[in-house]
This record gives sequence, C-alpha cells and structure tokens, in this order.
Amino acid sequence: MAGMLAASALSAGAQTPAPQVFATPGVHTYAVPAGTGSLQVIIKGAAGGAGGWDDAMGGNGVGGTVVTATIAVQGGETVSLLVGEGGEGALGTPKASYGVGAAGGGDGTRQDAGSVTSALPGAGGRGGNQGTLNISPGGAGGGGASQLVVAGAAITAGGGGAGGSNSRIRGTSGNWSVPGSPAANNLVLNAQDAQCAMAAVGGNGENGGNVDGAGGSGGGGSYTGHAGAGGVHGVDGSVDVNGAPGGSGDSCILDAGSYKITGASTSLGNPSIAANVKGVANPSGENGSISITAVPAPPNNAPSAVPALSGTATVGQVLTGSYSYADTESDPENVSAAGTQYVWVRSAAPGLTASSQGTVVQSGATAGTSLAYTLVAADEHQYLSYCVTPVATQGTLTGAQACSLALGPIAAAVVPPEPVPVAPAPVPTLGWGALLLASAGLGGLGALLSRRQLRSGRRV
Repeated sequence: MAGMLAASALSAGAQTPAPQVFATPGVHTYAVPAGTGSLQVIIKGAAGGAGGWDDAMGGNGVGGTVVTATIAVQGGETVSLLVGEGGEGALGTPKASYGVGAAGGGDGTRQDAGSVTSALPGAGGRGGNQGTLNISPGGAGGGGASQLVVAGAAITAGGGGAGGSNSRIRGTSGNWSVPGSPAANNLVLNAQDAQCAMAAVGGNGENGGNVDGAGGSGGGGSYTGHAGAGGVHGVDGSVDVNGAPGGSGDSCILDAGSYKITGASTSLGNPSIAANVKGVANPSGENGSISITAVPAPPNNAPSAVPALSGTATVGQVLTGSYSYADTESDPENVSAAGTQYVWVRSAAPGLTASSQGTVVQSGATAGTSLAYTLVAADEHQYLSYCVTPVATQGTLTGAQACSLALGPIAAAVVPPEPVPVAPAPVPTLGWGALLLASAGLGGLGALLSRRQLRSGRRV
C-alpha cells in the first residue's frame, strides 16, 4: 500500500511522498514508482547484543552503521532489500540456560518472539559458550547487516559487534569485578568495492573450552571480506581476560553504470545496554531498517534540431539540407527509419515555420546525414525550405519540427544560346578568257617538252 501511495504522489507531481520504511528483519523488495529519478535512502545495520554478568556487568553491544545516501534509479524497477536482525543479548533467565552462547542476529535461532526463523545473508555471528569448568556467561550475538541492491549498484550497512561478557577476573591494579568491554564501531565506509552486494555473516565468538570463563561475543554481519570478527573467550581468575566483544562489520557503496550513489555518509545506531544484574537475559540489539523516499525525476526536455539549406536557387541545381541535433540531457539521437525525419517543402513565399504551410515534395528519415534535392520545373518562382523533426532514443523522444531559412525564388533553368551558322568561304573561279589562255599556255608547254625529248633521242 505504501508503494502505491508513493506512486500516486509522484504521478500527481505535487510533493515528495513520505518515506516507506522496512523495519521487519528479512528479505524484501521495493517497486520504484513511475517518474522516479532517485531514491533517498537511510539504511541501518542491526546492533549487537549486550554481554553477560559474572561478577560485574557485561559490555554494551554497539549500534549498527547507518548509511544515508541518494541513488539514481529509473521508475518501474525492483530494488532488493535486506533488513538485518539485532544480535541476541547474553542469555539467562527467562530465555535459556545461563552460559549458552546467544544467537547472532538473523541466524534463525534467536528466541525472542517475532525473530526470523531462517538464516539471512549478512547475519551476525553467534556468541561462544561458557567454559566447561565452572559457571560463566556465554557471549552475546552480533548484529546483522542491512543492504539495498538495484541493477548491480549496492549499499551495505554493517551490523554492530556484540558486547563482551564479563569473567571473574582481576584488573591490572588487583581489583575484581571488572566490567566486560563494550563493542566498538569505527563506521568504516568503503567506496566502490566490487564485493559490496555480497552479504557476509559475522564471525562467531570463541567457546570457553576447558576453562572457567565467558564465551566470546559475535561479530557484526557485513559483505564479503569485511564482516566483524568474533571475540575470544575469557578466563576466570586471570588478569584482564574478560570475554572479548565482537568486531563490527564494515559498510560499503558500489555504483553500477548510471546507478550512481551520491552524498553517502555514516552515523551510529543505538547501542544495547547491558543488564546490571547476574543471571538474567541481556538486551538484544535493535533491528536494522531501511527507509526509502522516492524523488521525482526532473522534467526531461525534448531534443531540438537546427536545419540549414545550401545550394543555387536555379532549376536543375542540387540543394543540400543539413542539421545539428541537440538534447539537454544528452539523450542520443534515433537515426533509424523511425528516428529523425526530414521534409523538403515548396512554398509561394518565404518564412514558413512548419511543413504544413507549404507543399511537401520529398520526405523520409535523415539517418543522421545530409540530404540532397534537385530543383525541378515545378519549383520555378517558388521557395524551398528544409524541415527536420528530431527524435531521441530515450527520455522525451520527439522534438518540435524546425525549418531552415527558405531559398528562392527559384529561377528558371539557364538555356544555352543557339549557335550562329557560319557561311562557307567562296571558292575563286576563272572566266572563259582566262581558261583559253591557260589552255594555250599548257599546249605550248607540251610542245616544248616534246622537242626536248626528240633532241635527246627519245620518241614521244
């Protein structure tokens, strides 16, 4: 229901909806409402349980890490959530036998009503049992990790370590009744760790073994390679060897492509305070939680185009139409057949702002390139414009049609001039008199040649 309310608020575009909180330990999913651009999240790891009393109170369990961040998402996606369970406090009346190690948060064995019954990823480590030689408290359980994962991006908030259980020891000054040590959480936040989405179980506390002493306490859950270590057991009668507290799990963030995590910071969850009395069950750690607030995406602007036209305004000449594409959010241009479209438009006057104001003479998809148009006789005395409708591949898909400045009026085709015919030059002729003289001359020349041949002894 909360998810449905969030979606309604986003669609109405009124105010950022109230956060949706997941406070029950276990695995959950969150559906990102349509129109969401990012999620503001508060992810809290569970706290470790408090340590037990032998001759003094045990140590406090430390709170889990609280990671606050913003993660970029898209509407309609599913986010995987893990909410950690608090570690169980050192056992005693009325839960179970004093001296038995307590359950790690989320390991499925905690005895409180409403606790998880199946082990969770990122559970806290168990407390160790008391030693076998006498009666001492068992260790407390570490807190479980909480985690958010979407499309490979992840945020993990480590669980807190359990407080150390007291053994009957002497301090360095010779005094007895030395309280158990509280667990610590250094709020480690590792950025861009590739293992961040892999939840890991905290270390178990050490059993007391063949000694008289308290069991070690469990470590906090985390992610692979960064879970808290379990504490070592205590030894009664020794100097400063109480049961050791468990370590806290580290936290981490991991981006994945456009799923960026920004503004990440850490703070400390609430501790579990050890009981100031022997033999009773100590407080368990507080459970983890995840709070999610869906933030509407900013408006996505449509793409734009600036067309240009070049060429000579004469019938028979080729015009070239080109354009530049732009998108405020850098959404890529769609250059497929269904993408950016062009039209060549003929009009009786310049200044058109849309293809509907003229006659479309050619159209189609630009395929992201310049296109040519050859002017025809019907274009004479008209104007030509090149109009483009840009289309993006994502975001707001279709932009407004834009048209170039018109070219025109279109002139008639240039007709080359007809060639001028050239009269042939006159051939000179001879009159009759000239011909008779030429004939007589040729005859005299022939007689002369004949006489010369006779003289040389040759007959003609």
